[in-house]
Amino acid sequence: ESVKVVLLKKAVTGVTVEKFAIRDLNLTPEEYSNQDLKRLKILDVLKDIQKEKGFKFEADTVVCFGKGSVSVRLINTPKIGEAALRSAMALSTPEYVPIDLKEMVWDIQVIQKLEQVGALNMGSSEKMEVILAVARRAVVNDYLKMFLEFKYAPEILEVQSLASVNYSCLNAPPGIEECWAKADLGAEVSMVNIMIGDNLRFSSDIPWGGRLVTRVIAQALSLSWSEAEEYKRSLDFSVFADPALPKGDKEQSIAAAIEPVLKELIRHINGAVNFYEARSNGAVIKRISLGGGTAKLKNIDKFLSLRMNRSASTIGEWEAGMIKANPGIGPLLNDELPRLDIAIASALRGLTPLVNKVNLLPREVVDERKTYARRKLSIIAFAGIALVLMYMTLSKFLQFSRVLRDVRALDGVSFEVARGEWI
Repeated sequence: ESVKVVLLKKAVTGVTVEKFAIRDLNLTPEEYSNQDLKRLKILDVLKDIQKEKGFKFEADTVVCFGKGSVSVRLINTPKIGEAALRSAMALSTPEYVPIDLKEMVWDIQVIQKLEQVGALNMGSSEKMEVILAVARRAVVNDYLKMFLEFKYAPEILEVQSLASVNYSCLNAPPGIEECWAKADLGAEVSMVNIMIGDNLRFSSDIPWGGRLVTRVIAQALSLSWSEAEEYKRSLDFSVFADPALPKGDKEQSIAAAIEPVLKELIRHINGAVNFYEARSNGAVIKRISLGGGTAKLKNIDKFLSLRMNRSASTIGEWEAGMIKANPGIGPLLNDELPRLDIAIASALRGLTPLVNKVNLLPREVVDERKTYARRKLSIIAFAGIALVLMYMTLSKFLQFSRVLRDVRALDGVSFEVARGEWI
């Protein structure tokens, strides 16, 4: 539903957010479902951001997929080296991968060492645990084509669910054994990621988004889409947490309209949490961190905390101190952090080591760039050698010229040079 762009720079003590931009696409539900129209709108927005904010989409740019575009799964594979695993998965060998990858773009990352897998009762010690991220090739090509308009191909195609937990692990590092969840509440699709420490244990997309709330408000109050969006942002959702709290007639009408939608969100989050807890030998998820545009709704975290009996909190100001804001944008940035966490984490890929490093840029593109880089390096090396040889040749020539000049200066002096000797 929106485009977010951030510019990060490496600083002595961490990373600085130099500037950012957020642009809502402002599409109606009918327009939102039209992929061609949405793509053109995104391009227009990116061009506006480039012009107004001075962003340059060039080297070291990371593009992050929208929610619902990528599937992330944890799989167990036999004990094998990464290169051999990639080769086996490219053939869609059932022993190594549960789905057909032939029409997909995918990447993997080993996240559990062999000795850890047995300790977590995930199988025998001869297996290892791997993150598998998969996207349809047509979707990936759409993203790459968009950036051809800027005559640039991104360095990394990031996955939202993994960027989301990267941000939380960096901003507020969890305890090594802490079991917690990160829920990103989007416009059409949301995500729930369950973690132990900084290790991803379970990931699920859920078919719920803030636009559902907008739709029922528009219907209940006979408002236009934009009016319903504005009204939604004005609501205090903690009022709806306790049905016994007194409400005016209008609030009661809205409460009755949005209650089924909010119950659906709770059902989805509880479903993911309970599914994991039931299969994890007594693990209990004690807190839920909220991100995404819908997490900016007033007191939505308090609503979820009361209804779910779990601590839920929306992303707030910087906590770890590694990421800082340019002083001129600090207050504005803090207010928009729930919407910008994924964009910031994506841009961090080129600046600091992160837990999750999956890249859905097609392997053939990566290999072609590596070949080009090696070829470029070879050309540079050859040019350097040629320059050294030219310098040496020129030095010898100048030395010979000086000797010849000195010889000519010996006019009238007779001397002999034995055969085989050099002057």
